[in-house]
Amino acid sequence: MEHVFLEILAEEAQKGNKPSNTFKTVSIKRVVEAISERFQVQCDAKHVENHLRTVKNQWQIICKIRGESDFGWDDNMKMITCDRATYDAAVIAHKKYEPFLNKSIDHYDEMALVVGKDMATGSFARTFAEIDLDDGNQDSVPLDCYNEEDEEVRTNVSLSGTSKRKRKNVQESVVDEQVKFVGEQLGKIANALEQFTADKTPQLYEQVMSMEEEGFHDDFLCSVFDYLVSHESEAKVIPEWIAGFGKLEQLNLALNLLESLPISIGLLQNLKDLNVSGNKLTALPDTICHCRSLVGLDVSFNSLSYLPTHLGRYLGNLQGLRIQLNKIRSLPPSIGEMSSLWYLDAHFNELGGLPDEIGRLKKLQFLDLGNNFTELRELPSILGELTNLTELYLSNNQICALPDTFGRLEKLMILKLEQNPLVVPPPEIVNLGVEAVKAFIDKRLHDKHEKEERKSSAEGNEDVQAGWLTCSSSWLKTHASDYLAVTVGAPKDTYLESNNDFIL
Repeated sequence: MEHVFLEILAEEAQKGNKPSNTFKTVSIKRVVEAISERFQVQCDAKHVENHLRTVKNQWQIICKIRGESDFGWDDNMKMITCDRATYDAAVIAHKKYEPFLNKSIDHYDEMALVVGKDMATGSFARTFAEIDLDDGNQDSVPLDCYNEEDEEVRTNVSLSGTSKRKRKNVQESVVDEQVKFVGEQLGKIANALEQFTADKTPQLYEQVMSMEEEGFHDDFLCSVFDYLVSHESEAKVIPEWIAGFGKLEQLNLALNLLESLPISIGLLQNLKDLNVSGNKLTALPDTICHCRSLVGLDVSFNSLSYLPTHLGRYLGNLQGLRIQLNKIRSLPPSIGEMSSLWYLDAHFNELGGLPDEIGRLKKLQFLDLGNNFTELRELPSILGELTNLTELYLSNNQICALPDTFGRLEKLMILKLEQNPLVVPPPEIVNLGVEAVKAFIDKRLHDKHEKEERKSSAEGNEDVQAGWLTCSSSWLKTHASDYLAVTVGAPKDTYLESNNDFIL
């Protein structure tokens, strides 16, 4: 569907139907009609508006990355390149960069024609909903849309002479606008999903046709897509024959109606990135553990209550695990075997705690355990072993105290503890920031050790005194016994006995 969308608009741009930063209504109509007819879905101008906004935001991110000196560009592969250290640093600082790094950017040339020549910023003045497509006086549609990157820049810029209160108000205003924007987008996504017929998966065409790179002919793949669309049950469950795509490295099945994954998914030995977020999955097949090449796994926004027991045993290459927005109650101990894992997002679940094995994740840098609400009450002391942790999110839980080992997290820069009944550390320390929290926990641990040493020393002195008294009593008892033995057991003096009268 993405392919058709961009291909048509690119052709319209080449025909001159995109004056300035707008497309003529005839171009928009062509997209609506083509998608509706080809995919048998109810597409309208609002859907085109939503996707234009998405494409433009993606293009802005791409341009921003390419403008930074740490990144290279492979024009043949249409790929932004960087080394591992740069990749890791960039993804930590800007999560939105990840989909565009060291990966071929699909439909790059088409995107350049559709949105690449006009990067004006600011909110779009009118939406497609405000334009009557049948009104002959309206011959173009504005492409300019909300620029999230500009807002991010604004929140990070501070001018000398501006009061902290003003900066705070500006930032809060920007955040409110961003929250409003996200809410609108979620509403539009929900509306779009409702309007798509329930027996279709909107991204199925794109996924099937991407298999051209595996050597399958276009005619065959079109037949596969037609078959899936015509069989409702097949469209809701990925067929077992997906295992035939053995060279597949990326599989994106997000925002569909999938209720399960096929057992044969474990045969995708080359699969590196699997995204099944936003579906109706209640469990993952155990065979997913055999996808040993996985680097990224996103199973968020489903109805999972547990993860496969041996998930970590075989996924030693996994770097990013996203399991947020599920109903997961515990993490399997095998998670400690994910030796490459540096990103773990588990917020909005029902976690009641963490396994001690999590302390073995020496490369972990990002950990989000927020919004587990009444279930998460304490953290294991082994948390202090995560010495590379830089971001820790614990908001909206029932945590009363941080573990004594917390001060060992020397690299921790971001800590969120809002909405917890914290006693250790107290709220006034938390408000001072992460360094104050670590210092408080360190001092508390130091004081505790000193108290234990004093107690141990006092108990030692008592033992010494008790030992001296015991030794003294034993000495007296021994010598008294010896004296009595000598006195009582002495031989009688016959001379004295014979002169009793003299003695008397």
